[in-house]
Amino acid sequence: MDDRTRAYVRGRFGDYYRGSITPPSFGDSGSVVEPRRPDDREWAYVAFSGGMVRHKSLLDLGSLDAWLSDTKPQHVYYSSARYERPEATAMSDKGWKGADLIFDLDADHLRDAEPDDTYAEMLAKCKEALFNLLSFVEGDLGFEDTLVVFSGGRGYHIHVYDDRVQGLGSDARREIVDYVKGTGFRAEYAFSSETVAGSEQDEWTHGRKSTTELQHLRGGAWSERIRDWLVGYAEDVAAVDDEEALVHLREYENVGEKKARKLLEVFRDRRDEISSGNLDVARGTRGFWETLLRRAVDETSAETDEPVTTDTRRLIRLPGSLHGGTGLRVAPLGRDELEAFEPLCDAVVFSDREQTVVADEAVEFEVGGRRFNTEAGEISLPEYAAVFGMLRGDLRLR
Repeated sequence: MDDRTRAYVRGRFGDYYRGSITPPSFGDSGSVVEPRRPDDREWAYVAFSGGMVRHKSLLDLGSLDAWLSDTKPQHVYYSSARYERPEATAMSDKGWKGADLIFDLDADHLRDAEPDDTYAEMLAKCKEALFNLLSFVEGDLGFEDTLVVFSGGRGYHIHVYDDRVQGLGSDARREIVDYVKGTGFRAEYAFSSETVAGSEQDEWTHGRKSTTELQHLRGGAWSERIRDWLVGYAEDVAAVDDEEALVHLREYENVGEKKARKLLEVFRDRRDEISSGNLDVARGTRGFWETLLRRAVDETSAETDEPVTTDTRRLIRLPGSLHGGTGLRVAPLGRDELEAFEPLCDAVVFSDREQTVVADEAVEFEVGGRRFNTEAGEISLPEYAAVFGMLRGDLRLR
């Protein structure tokens, strides 16, 4: 970024922090949202001139609003941790007092990310992953005191303020990560056995000829999630014609024609038993169910950036600040706002007045609900798109 372009963008960031640019309607109505107990946090920032400045306390910065409008930083961070001496330059001297739990979703790292995904497609996938992660954070783990934030770049952050997490070390936080990601899942340990009496009914699907062990999924939130996936899978298989379903089922190891037909019968007529956790509805198919359980965990587990979540001293973007790589707002979001939130529209803060810029080569990007595809040369774009392109290094001021 050349000096003239840098000065322009920095000035517009300053205008935002001074309050002369109204933030979008999503999230908090102010420009930035201070963390809980801000005096105990380490503060850091990246200046437009380059280089990160760390180990600042709020006492060093003074009024946060005044400091932001005067300094006009490109990126602003604070620590997830609270310290006795946040300004100390050696981490060992800070006096750690506890830390929020942070979950970080980055669209680049999602399991279903594709190299040719557009920015909008990446963020749409990330939003789906966010709802899945929230089902663990709010449901399984029972955390209620949380804040969801669009990162302003490629993903979302979930801040957990619950008192139960504040004193957790890295190992305990890693256990939380392992839980939501399904790390270490062993399908053979997912079953519980119940001894049942025999009967004279068909031994495949309606009874047992002798006393035997009935296999059920163990209880717990993960089992409920797996059961839901299994029922959905059964519905999908049952919905196709016999030949296609049988070909599909025979692709599993040790599933021949007879087992495939019995499984298809179960999928069509006895899904309620699968829903209840009974995986003994067809004898001799435990290996098949174990394979499905592993697939269910792979497809329903949550995603989070482990180094972020396990870090007890992480620097995280200040909600309400501007992302220095896009110009989009690091948007704090109410839980009831997530469904409707469209990041490439609702996190835009700059105007749509025309700004003349220069592209040294052909440029293509999308922001503000529009796709821009321009040739090299002088072009006129809405200001929000011009700032976006300048921060990406694709455009410069005329």
